[in-house]
Amino acid sequence: MYAQVDRINWGKPNAWVDSVYSTMSFDDRITQLMMIAAWSGKDSTHIKDIERHIKELKIGGLIFFKGTPTKQAQLTNYYQSISNIPLLIGIDGEWGLSMRLDSTPVFPKQMVLGGSRNEDLTYEMGRSIGRQCRRMGIHFNFAPDVDVNNNPNNPVINDRSFGEDKWMVAKLGAAYARGLQDENVIACAKHFPGHGDVETDSHYGLPVVRGNRDRLDSLELFPFRELIHKGVMSIMTAHLSVPALDSLPKNPSSLSKKIVTNLLRNELRFKGIIISDALNMKGVTDFYGQGEVVAKALAAGNDILLNVEDVPLAVIKIKDYISRGLIDTQQVELSCKKILEVKFWLGLDHYQPSVIEHLNEDLNCCANQVMVKKVLKQSIIVAKNEEKMIPLKDPENYNIAVLSVGGSQFTEFQEMCHNYIKADYFSVDKNESQLMFDSLYSTLQTYSLLIISLENTSRFVNKKLGLTSVETDFINRVTLGKKNIFVCNGNPYTLRSFTNLKNVIISYEDQALNNEIAAEILFGAIKAQGKMPVTVNEKFPLGCGEETETINRFEYILPEEKNIDSGPFQLIDTIVADAINKGAMPGCQVLVAKDGKVIYDKSFGFHSYDGVTAVKNYNMYDLASLTKMLATTLAIMHLYDDQKIKPDDKLSDYLSWLKGTNKEQLTVRDVMLHQAGLVPFIPFYKATLLRGKPNPLIYANEQDSDFSIPVAQNLFMNKNYEQYIWKAIAESELKTQGEYVYSDLGFMMLRKVVEQIAHIDFETYLHANIYGPLNLSCMEFNPLRNVNPDWIVPTEMDTLFRWQQLDGTVHDPAAAMLGGISGHAGLFANANDVAIIMQMLLNGGTYGGKRILKESTVKEFTAKQNPVIKKGAKKNSKDSKKAVSDNRRGLGFDKPETDPKKATPTSKAMSPSSFGHTGFTGTCAWADPKNNLVYVFLSNRINPSAENKKLVEMNVRTRILDMIYEGLKTSK
Repeated sequence: MYAQVDRINWGKPNAWVDSVYSTMSFDDRITQLMMIAAWSGKDSTHIKDIERHIKELKIGGLIFFKGTPTKQAQLTNYYQSISNIPLLIGIDGEWGLSMRLDSTPVFPKQMVLGGSRNEDLTYEMGRSIGRQCRRMGIHFNFAPDVDVNNNPNNPVINDRSFGEDKWMVAKLGAAYARGLQDENVIACAKHFPGHGDVETDSHYGLPVVRGNRDRLDSLELFPFRELIHKGVMSIMTAHLSVPALDSLPKNPSSLSKKIVTNLLRNELRFKGIIISDALNMKGVTDFYGQGEVVAKALAAGNDILLNVEDVPLAVIKIKDYISRGLIDTQQVELSCKKILEVKFWLGLDHYQPSVIEHLNEDLNCCANQVMVKKVLKQSIIVAKNEEKMIPLKDPENYNIAVLSVGGSQFTEFQEMCHNYIKADYFSVDKNESQLMFDSLYSTLQTYSLLIISLENTSRFVNKKLGLTSVETDFINRVTLGKKNIFVCNGNPYTLRSFTNLKNVIISYEDQALNNEIAAEILFGAIKAQGKMPVTVNEKFPLGCGEETETINRFEYILPEEKNIDSGPFQLIDTIVADAINKGAMPGCQVLVAKDGKVIYDKSFGFHSYDGVTAVKNYNMYDLASLTKMLATTLAIMHLYDDQKIKPDDKLSDYLSWLKGTNKEQLTVRDVMLHQAGLVPFIPFYKATLLRGKPNPLIYANEQDSDFSIPVAQNLFMNKNYEQYIWKAIAESELKTQGEYVYSDLGFMMLRKVVEQIAHIDFETYLHANIYGPLNLSCMEFNPLRNVNPDWIVPTEMDTLFRWQQLDGTVHDPAAAMLGGISGHAGLFANANDVAIIMQMLLNGGTYGGKRILKESTVKEFTAKQNPVIKKGAKKNSKDSKKAVSDNRRGLGFDKPETDPKKATPTSKAMSPSSFGHTGFTGTCAWADPKNNLVYVFLSNRINPSAENKKLVEMNVRTRILDMIYEGLKTSK
């Protein structure tokens, strides 16, 4: 026996209920039981019809369907204002308002919650949806669905159910209902007596439940018993044929007194509101006319008659049933008073209209996004991991193709993969020709690992879950004998169509967040925790699911997930928009990571001022002088780890052509501190011009064995000219050593030092020892060799040297003359790759479970170096104070200025232990060990001209960083 937990003491005398009831005519008491359909997207004719139903027919409530939140809230306020008795407003909101309204958060469907098996999260989601309903003036959410989905061919319930485990359905259903009702929204358990084991959609016909009474008692009815015991306030009756409960033909369960009154009301002792499913569905209208079906529903014992299409006819039929003794007038009284009791519980005796101002902002507040992410992180399943490929720990060991099957765009899943690995990306529409699939099959044979994401599927079994035979055949062919990871961004039942899957992630739905979190699980940023809520087949049984580990890679989160208010971070958008509007730059990328998690990652504007190509997070910028830090310095640090170089070694120990020059005594340390006395730069290109244009004796428009060095598109330098660059450096003036003078020349030489020690070229060394192990997706010299040109952001229109738009070739002329690969400039990347390196340094040399550099090396190079006595000064002389070099830098890293009287290259809020660099093209990257913070800003402020100094004049990069520190102050 179950004791119902009542939120309302049903039938207890209530002055407001009795007062309102006494003013109602008998017809009004009948129509108070009726809810009719309303749309916020229909025209004035529809609105006038609703007005008539409220003013003349005195209906009790509305069920809203498709529309927009603002319009619905406005109409709700209006409809309430013309109703003598406050209306009961309902909606189907199983996965939130988005089930019916656009521009609202999409909460996970109930099967996803079933995968989480988490009662607390389900309750929290119920509360979140409840708050949204109340904000909209909605009182009645026709949720949760507590059908046990024990038939995979069910065409209408399926992912609307928590799954096939009755205990889990009951537990999670009760939690969801409690969450709604704790927000003063009526929850509705549906579809009684159980819609899970059917193969017909009751919208289009009458489904049959064939189980016997014992089976129904032990399975279908179990969740309803539990929710009655836990105090659910309403239950919806379904349009089903259930011979074990009522063998009368053409008598759907919603119209059966045996099922509604005898079983639900009497046997199960449910005291709350019983509401029929929509009375315009073919599951009932195939057998009875509109008036008849409404009267039968009331006669069966339903309190609320949902979606009545002909109210006057229904009233006539109900009164006819009363006159014939088929309905007792006491039933009308009890049901009417019960509805009024609910309205009193909802506070409608003191009705207040919904506030329209800030409605969309409130509905789409960050708390709802945080809630959705919590559910998804608990629910997404690693359903199979036979080869222990998840998480993918060593992607650099594979030649990887990431393939989207079903869609034709670069998907959210692929974009998130791009944050973690270097791979090639393919997409194929599910409706493509066999010829196209065959061609793709051949192309993919060269790859050693396929990561396949299934996109653009369907929830509906009767639509074959959105799969086409050609795509399923293709996936089965391409995975045969090939190492693969399969990500199902759709219904788990789609797995029945595939035969060769050994490593499988299920994200349930083709939503952006589902896609992104599936990728984060794949690469070990977060762990998988979900369990299969249904049985797919023997390979994927109920409850399967492996809990995986995390491996210290970036997770991409909302600031609120770290208890940081996102409000101040939104002001970054304002600063950037202002800079773009004032012509400081065409666009940019901004990334912020806190405690190893990316809390802000946005792209703004366009590649250029033509406004054609929007900046995306995966687009690449010319990093300019960040190359010194992200390439040369890291290479020297790695060689230092291997005891192949020391900071106090002389460059001439490795570069023999410096011996006998004024550079012979230069040390690695002095060069990296920019205090070696080198001039800032040499305009090498000027000596190669003839009447202002590239000299044809030095440059050619086509590449051959002599003109082999690319300096721009369709412009190649003679390979013999490079020697004159190094000669010019060796012969250049050397100024006072020990004084800080920022110079490119030393880092150009350090590149040659690295190559001399490593016996391989600079680029190969970096990829083998730094970029490869970090799995950087796009950090490249000369990216046009390997990257989609559309992904590269252009820099300057060069009118001094190369006379063309620089797009994919390095802006710096000296780096260009060295083939685009230099120690001072040449790197291209996106903000994410830069941030990974900065985070690796913050972590003390590790990232993604791999050690790249020794912690002691990181500390030594990023620290402010000990004061260095200028050449010729004695350490303890009287004027030694003046003789000490005034240099704030680390080895290869810039640092904040600690002297408050001097300008600092970054925010004054940064701790003294911070390190980073700034680039000429409009870039910067900083890391703050004290606050465990990474900040990356990439732009092309020099497009179309390097004469544009507005980014610097407006102090955009530092103002953003200041705002970040303001935001961190809100951390709880």
